[in-house]
Amino acid sequence: MAKVALLIGVGEYGNGLSPLPAAPKDVEAMRGVLENPEIGGFDQVTPLINPERQAMEEAIFTLFANRKKDDLLLLFFSGHGVKDDSGNLYLAAHNTRKEQEALVQPTAVAASYIQNIMSNSRSKRQVVILDCCFSGAFAEGMKAKADDSVPVKQQLGGEGRAVLTSSTSTQYSFEHEGFDLSIYTHFLVEGIRTGIADKDQDGAVSVDELHEYASEKVQEIAPGKMKPKIYVVEEGFKILLAKVRVDDPKLKYRQETERLIRNGNISFIVRNLLNLKRDSLGLLSEEAVVIETEVLKPYREYEAKLQLYEQVLTKAIQQEHILSDATLKELQDFEKALGLKNEDVKLIKAKFILPEQTISSSIEESIVQQKQSDKDNKKTLHDQRYIDSLITPKKSQLPLGCQFKFVVLGIILLNITIGISYIINKPNLRPSLKIPEILVEKPECVEHKEKSEEYYQAGKTYFKKKSYNQAIEYLNKAICYADQYEWDSYYYRGQAYYELKNYKAALEDYNIAIARAKNEPWNAESYEGRGDLYSQLGDKQRAIDDYKTAVKLYLKQKSDNPQAEIVIKKYNRLLNPKD
Repeated sequence: MAKVALLIGVGEYGNGLSPLPAAPKDVEAMRGVLENPEIGGFDQVTPLINPERQAMEEAIFTLFANRKKDDLLLLFFSGHGVKDDSGNLYLAAHNTRKEQEALVQPTAVAASYIQNIMSNSRSKRQVVILDCCFSGAFAEGMKAKADDSVPVKQQLGGEGRAVLTSSTSTQYSFEHEGFDLSIYTHFLVEGIRTGIADKDQDGAVSVDELHEYASEKVQEIAPGKMKPKIYVVEEGFKILLAKVRVDDPKLKYRQETERLIRNGNISFIVRNLLNLKRDSLGLLSEEAVVIETEVLKPYREYEAKLQLYEQVLTKAIQQEHILSDATLKELQDFEKALGLKNEDVKLIKAKFILPEQTISSSIEESIVQQKQSDKDNKKTLHDQRYIDSLITPKKSQLPLGCQFKFVVLGIILLNITIGISYIINKPNLRPSLKIPEILVEKPECVEHKEKSEEYYQAGKTYFKKKSYNQAIEYLNKAICYADQYEWDSYYYRGQAYYELKNYKAALEDYNIAIARAKNEPWNAESYEGRGDLYSQLGDKQRAIDDYKTAVKLYLKQKSDNPQAEIVIKKYNRLLNPKD
């Protein structure tokens, strides 16, 4: 019995077909696992890179000719799959070309040719793996023609055969950013190399097990884009392709990691379970990290696509503010091109507060409450003039130093007035917003409370370095402990969300920080941050109210606080945008 494989990778094409840089790499990766005596154990593996049609046909003939009945023959192809006008499948060679969008048939290898060669072979164990698109002219993101005119099973099926395809006849395969290999081949190689595809843990990877593993992984990273299929005749699905060391500690750790991880997240409970498993297997921390990274890679790649979509959406909103129907249609096409799930797209859109378009329920409720609060807390004309004169002083011939002293005196008198109003139970005269209490589910705490300061300082450092995602990660942990760093953590996390254009989360954190510290002088930063947020969203009045409060609190900190002057300039720009 011999195990022989022919691996064909075509990445360079002529007219009418786009290049596929990953195809030659697919061949090398498959060659590595099949030639390995401890894994594939194939006696002969022949790579064929960028062949022309005749050389490709001859190599296929050589693979299947003059073989014995129990020989295992494997044909792997990575490249373009194309159809002629009759729907017949062809594998594109280096010299394959199209003229006026029609395939020049003599330049490609017909599936019928492969069928004839396989049928004439004495081998009863034949495996064909096609990592190719069946309609190579379609670009990523475009909908394929709805026809099933490539009957793969009928064209390539047969006794004792298994045919694995990366996509159905109405889809196309494609390379994926972040992967050196094409998506399908990446997971085929991973399933064989690690042994994780051995579902029944019998020490061998069969054809059907390999298909099941690769198909599940492809669907995770490209949901709805590709649906790998397997076509078997008689006992073809039971053909064994590779050996597996069942007692391999790395394999056992990977199996446990695959079993425990849900949606790409490692909870603190799972983290401890994996640590126990790692130690019991005698693995080094570095080895465990490599395995976890491989398992998490599909999830991280999907997260990267979500981030790209959010960036594009942010740019679109900045350009149009209120999105046109044409832009919304383009965004839908972009969602499909990325293969994003509808629920994930909705979550991203919920982060944006679009004037006259989309307002989240929590923010809408806050606005309703604020309008009612403004009616209840009517401000006297005297106090309003005091505040307005503080923020926008009238032109005066007095020296600047004298003007500043009068401002400070005005602040003192205003505070006395507000104090008296409290004593006689009059309504609160403070010209700021009434902040509703917001309950936020706190992140899970996994470390000791005494590390709260350490987490807060780390989050603050990452924020100053503009590493906002890392800042949020550490501030989440600091917030767990509700100690002296609670206000600071909410404020900085709100700032980080603001920089990431996550306005909903930023507003919630600003509101919490303000509710906790109220009119403490050091709470000026929260009011200023929330004022910036409202200004960004075009809510002029709320921005003005917050800037006024911020100025008062900054001046309480220090009578000549330069930050107060900065906020006053922001306020004046809102009142006089043309100045």
